[in-house]
Amino acid sequence: MSDPVEMVRSVLEGLSIDDAGTVLATCRVLTVQALDRLPVVHVAAAGGGSQTDIDRLDRISTVVYAQAPTEDGAPTAVSIAELVHAALVGGPHDTPAGYIDEVRAESLPTGQPYTDTVDTAAAVYGVVHRIL
Repeated sequence: MSDPVEMVRSVLEGLSIDDAGTVLATCRVLTVQALDRLPVVHVAAAGGGSQTDIDRLDRISTVVYAQAPTEDGAPTAVSIAELVHAALVGGPHDTPAGYIDEVRAESLPTGQPYTDTVDTAAAVYGVVHRIL
């Protein structure tokens, strides 16, 4: 069975978020340890979708966790979520986890405070991929 969460994580693997070459970490399960290595993007199934004989549409959520407040122009949760958005939307994406035909934004990146030291930015995407 195809795993659209792993497909999306594969697209985001190696995504640079600043001029220093900082690479965005991804996780399938948000652990306390993951929050120790900010920024990180939590990629998960959002529920819903549809299927044909050829492909399947799954809804995938992304939530970026980033340090807050930022200083010296460091990337914010929203700016990182916008980079994630730019990397995902469109397609196709040929990943080690499977083939994505298209990614559509269902909900644009939206920032939310999480704690006094961490902010989040969430979005939901429709991921059209091949059934394996």
